[in-house]
Amino acid sequence: MIVSVILGALALLLTVSGLVSVLSYLVEQRTRKIGVRIALGASSQQVTRLMLAQTTRPVLFGLLAGARLAASLATLVLATEAGAMISEIVHVTDPVAYVSSMLVIVVACLCAAFLPTISSAG
Repeated sequence: MIVSVILGALALLLTVSGLVSVLSYLVEQRTRKIGVRIALGASSQQVTRLMLAQTTRPVLFGLLAGARLAASLATLVLATEAGAMISEIVHVTDPVAYVSSMLVIVVACLCAAFLPTISSAG
């Protein structure tokens, strides 16, 4: 059980670090657009809302698709003999684990989009 927790935490850490680097890079690429919007009269709050909406929408769609895929794969794993033995030790369909990992990913993505936006808009 400890090994599965460590591997799950490592997978979550790799996911978050990848998403943070990609999202912060994408926001940094939009620095000129942010400057143009501010020069045309947009407030920093409007620019921040726009950047957050544009970066979190694909992440939320990806999370929903990933959750469906993970639930489907968990159902397939539980249908096997090895899955039945594993399910006695590890709860493959634990909703708390799914929700908490999704929350960590969403918060990390919001921070990854918010911090570069604030530095270039503020």
